[in-house]
Amino acid sequence: MPGTAACGRARRRVRWSLLMPEVMQVIPKTYDLILWLIPRLKEFPRNQRFLLGDRIQSAALDVLCLLIEANYTQGRAGLLRSANLELEKLRYLVRLAHDLRYLNGRRYQHAAERIDEVGRLVGGWAKVDGAGGRPSARRGSQGPPAKGEAAGSTPAGSVPSGVPT
Repeated sequence: MPGTAACGRARRRVRWSLLMPEVMQVIPKTYDLILWLIPRLKEFPRNQRFLLGDRIQSAALDVLCLLIEANYTQGRAGLLRSANLELEKLRYLVRLAHDLRYLNGRRYQHAAERIDEVGRLVGGWAKVDGAGGRPSARRGSQGPPAKGEAAGSTPAGSVPSGVPT
């Protein structure tokens, strides 16, 4: 059918326009994070600069490389998942540096906010691209609790089993 092909093209166009903000923002924001992070790593104690500092720098650079590669690849689902995994490693390494007092609270907060921002953009890109985000098994089958709902509570409108109505 002629109308179906035109509709399919339009859908792809809309989908790409939704994808563009994540692609256009995530790589420069990752680059800016690395520009900010590397001078901070030089301030680590000498014995940790080449251990923890190198691991943090490598994780951040790996995220950037994976995102650049995903930008130029058709099947980018695996690359975006790998970038998400590297971001998670980076989160824990930066947190460890803070706990060991190599990063003060203000710098840790800045780094954590930038890493979370990049993570949200990567997740948005993966979602729009059909790659999906984190596996749903990690959060459980119901997903995270709704806003204002306690973690162990039941969804609104449902009655837990064994509770009289």
